[in-house]
Amino acid sequence: MKKILRVLLAILGVLVVGALIVFVTLVRPRYHGEDCTWDLDLARVRQLAQSLPGEAPKEIRVEEVTRLEMPHAVACPGHDWKMSAFGVYAYQLVFADRTILVDTAMSPAQAKEAHASEKYDDAAWKRVTKALETAAEVYVTHEHADHMGGAFTDDRWASKLRLNPRQLDSKSGSQPTISAGARAAAKVVPYERYLAVASGVVLIAAPGHTTGSQMVYVRRADGAEVLLIGDTAWLADNIDDEQPPAKLAFLITKGDANANACQLSSLKRLQKDLPIMTGHDPLRMAQLLERGVFVRQFVEPAR
Repeated sequence: MKKILRVLLAILGVLVVGALIVFVTLVRPRYHGEDCTWDLDLARVRQLAQSLPGEAPKEIRVEEVTRLEMPHAVACPGHDWKMSAFGVYAYQLVFADRTILVDTAMSPAQAKEAHASEKYDDAAWKRVTKALETAAEVYVTHEHADHMGGAFTDDRWASKLRLNPRQLDSKSGSQPTISAGARAAAKVVPYERYLAVASGVVLIAAPGHTTGSQMVYVRRADGAEVLLIGDTAWLADNIDDEQPPAKLAFLITKGDANANACQLSSLKRLQKDLPIMTGHDPLRMAQLLERGVFVRQFVEPAR
């Protein structure tokens, strides 16, 4: 009898653990839309983009440094378990006289540690490192290693970093190792809601995925525009469903899932008027490359 009881308890334990895993990873949570206070004032952002002197960037170039796969149901709760590709990107804003980087992907060593090295592109990383050497400034959408890790692989590049206070001091998981020298060299740029940092470039505070998350609005000299939102949405389905990733992701990042859901609702309303690039969606990247919003591969700045 005792043996049977132990077996039943073991089975019950497995079922409880299984149910907990399903709840934490797959069940689509309900968020409280009536509590949302975050919204993006696109008219204000466009005004700020034209508020600083000088020419806006003429091109937005992109590198895909590596690619990994993840179950779609984890990225977008309520979907099936098929594997979805996740690109890891870095962006180069090309001005007439300088370049600015947005996100820096990660080094080969960082990718190996993150189990994202199987499809690593060494040539792309070499172009990113050369761009880091010559860039005037570097901004990141948030403080995770796959977005800002590359900039911290060499302390010489840290002085080009322009981070909001929460990005430098975040307690979120998945951060890169930051040396004391790099921490001292990185420049902290505090702001509340919006901040124009160059002609055609505006930072937008968006804590949710992480406490330091921000979006970067870019308006090219020819008037074309795009919003780089980092991991506010991993994939386009997050915006379409107004649904953040699985709860497990927020247990790791210590982010705010409800705030993230509010941002996704706002982005869904905006996407008919503004191209939006999510953090890791290769299909969305292919669409924006086809439309000419982005150009493949970084270039050296004009001398």
